Amino acid sequence: MIKKAVKILLAAIAGSAALVLWKTFTFTSPLADVKPSEEPINWKIDESNAVRKLSQALTYPTISHKREMMDLEAYDGFLQFLFHSFPNVFSKLQIDTVNDYTLLITWRGRDTTLAPAMLMGHYDVVPVESATLDQWEEAPFSGRISDGYIYGRGAIDNKTPCIAILEAVENLLSYGIEPKRTLLISIGHDEEIGGNDGAVKVVEKLSQKRIEPAIILDEGGTMGLGLVPGLMAPTALIGTAEKGYLSLELLVKGSGGHSLMPGPDNTLSILSRAMHRLNENPFPFELSKPVEGFLECAGPYMDFPARMAFANKWLFKKLIFNSFSKTPQGAAMMRTTQVPTVVAAGVKDNVIPNVAKAVYNFRLLPGHTDSSVIKRVIKIINDPRVTVRMHPDAPYTPGSPSSPHSDHIFRQLVSVIKTTFPEAVVSPYLVLGATDSRHFYQVCTHVYRFNPILLKPDDLSRIHGINERVSISDFLRAIDFYAQWIQDLCVRDVLSASIQKSSKM
Repeated sequence: MIKKAVKILLAAIAGSAALVLWKTFTFTSPLADVKPSEEPINWKIDESNAVRKLSQALTYPTISHKREMMDLEAYDGFLQFLFHSFPNVFSKLQIDTVNDYTLLITWRGRDTTLAPAMLMGHYDVVPVESATLDQWEEAPFSGRISDGYIYGRGAIDNKTPCIAILEAVENLLSYGIEPKRTLLISIGHDEEIGGNDGAVKVVEKLSQKRIEPAIILDEGGTMGLGLVPGLMAPTALIGTAEKGYLSLELLVKGSGGHSLMPGPDNTLSILSRAMHRLNENPFPFELSKPVEGFLECAGPYMDFPARMAFANKWLFKKLIFNSFSKTPQGAAMMRTTQVPTVVAAGVKDNVIPNVAKAVYNFRLLPGHTDSSVIKRVIKIINDPRVTVRMHPDAPYTPGSPSSPHSDHIFRQLVSVIKTTFPEAVVSPYLVLGATDSRHFYQVCTHVYRFNPILLKPDDLSRIHGINERVSISDFLRAIDFYAQWIQDLCVRDVLSASIQKSSKM
């Protein structure tokens, strides 16, 4: 009887092992059959002139602040620079200025019954810390060119895509191109502080006119090399969703008094215990739709252990979670994150504070909301003396919906990427930060994020950091990418062709 049980057990183990290996070796990306464009872009542009324009664009300190704190001279100067640098765009296309500084450009197509395609970017930038100025290889607003790179705040985030988009359109217009499908371009001025005066107003304008784009492409995802552990090839990470933003305040009020007569408890000790409970109970790991798509599309190209785990999530889910948790970026893709960012209490060393408070910042997975997070925090703290409330001075944005990553529209985006970056593995991705595109879901279901600039691990610290730069070759390839995108989606209108093809299948 025992021998029979052992044989059954060994057979089950062998069968499971065989199934695991079979799923591993037959594991292929659902995007593997997507082909590059049938008509790769074939043109000539004045490369040195394009580089000069980007260099000059980076000299304008268009730093995001509240409206009353903005350097309006810099903003006005930048818009005047665009007007003079792209004469075809600003003389032949419809230009709407939204809230004085955000541009909405319309290149009207021949068939106005087709939903437009839309490209997005923003030209505002974050400040540069004065204490870091001596660490910059080139001054942050010099736009200096050195060793094949263009330096300046906004080189990655996000003036390069803006200039690349306009350069692509400027040159297509010079070739006498006329699109079939309308192209919209939104260039925002306040993305770094939430987009409420720019992107939000553009969405309102589109809603009023009942314009619903077929596809929107903004910044957010990236071309990465060495950013994904276990994957050696360049990876085109397309953001199909982004995390939400929430800050909560933990507030404790009580009787203070002199430190020479402390009671058994006080506001600070109550708050510290609440923080300890919260810190010891992070959110559980989850596989959101964008991460599921990442495992499906990037997994087949990874080294064998990762490929086996991704191909057999039913067996190795805990292993996947453990692997991703080894890096902050990987862990953030798998869970709603929480971290204390501000703690305040007390005015003097010998006075027990009457009030103690702490601020926690949460970055929410798609589907997580303020109410669900607050409910969880209250349950974990389990102390009625601690008031949990939304931070009065911080914005709240829920995790965005997830755009499709397998239908014909997404696959056409993948086709454009494979045309411009033939060596790349293409995959959906969850964007950890916030972009202007999150505001556009009320007018579009296919909202994607991809910045066609190659980033390596040491480039990540340059975003919002020191020595932000872009290589000249990456900038020129970005121009080609946007030109290809416009040609395929608007001029050739492969979207309509894809719809017709899929309806016949």
